[in-house]
Amino acid sequence: MTGFERGAAMNIDLFVGWDWHAVMGEAVTDLRELYGIQGASVVEMPAPVEQDAHPPQPTA
Repeated sequence: MTGFERGAAMNIDLFVGWDWHAVMGEAVTDLRELYGIQGASVVEMPAPVEQDAHPPQPTA
């Protein structure tokens, strides 16, 4: 299942009226279940690489 398909299957619109402050303390697994998000397996989601971990820094 692609990211697009996962998003389309959700039961909430995160762009309209969703208050992320209200759920900041909740476990990600609980939110996935609440919002109908099917989690990606480790096979589907590769580990980040070093270049993904640090945003590029502006040069002076």
